[in-house]
Amino acid sequence: GGGPDWIEIFNKGSIPHDVTGMEIVDSKRSHRFVVGASPICTTIIPPRGFLVILGTNGEVAPDSRLAAAASNEAVCRFQFGLDRNDDSVHLLAGPDSIVVLDALSYRMEPTTQGYTLSRLPDGSEHFTYTPPSPGLENSLTAYQHPSPPTTVREPPTPPPFPPLLPGRNAPPPSPPPS
Repeated sequence: GGGPDWIEIFNKGSIPHDVTGMEIVDSKRSHRFVVGASPICTTIIPPRGFLVILGTNGEVAPDSRLAAAASNEAVCRFQFGLDRNDDSVHLLAGPDSIVVLDALSYRMEPTTQGYTLSRLPDGSEHFTYTPPSPGLENSLTAYQHPSPPTTVREPPTPPPFPPLLPGRNAPPPSPPPS
């Protein structure tokens, strides 16, 4: 709470990955963000690296974990907020695609204030509440913070993502060579 929402994309591969054209959509479907739509937005994620995408729905405190990401002029920014209650985020292969590369449906409980839903370890299938670590490896001890909530519940598996615009589906991107 207090700062802007943010989404992080992690490249678990061994080569840089360009995410230009991928689209982030929330449960409202009218809230959309195409990665790289802004010419100054960084879109290449280094191997085992992160791309932090900031929302515009809050001010970044100078002493916050988001300060470094927010000070980068090439940071991507989406123009909508993420709801703490019953929302979802989908990463699509491209604009108007029905190819879902990743998704999360969630509900942030009041006891999770100050925490984020993170894959632990990075790139795994398992989500848990961790202290915020934008652009850094996820960890339960990322920085000094009160103890994590005692009730950590796995977010529900997102429901199937129905077609947005049938007939305009982008093919899934080729996986990077190993």
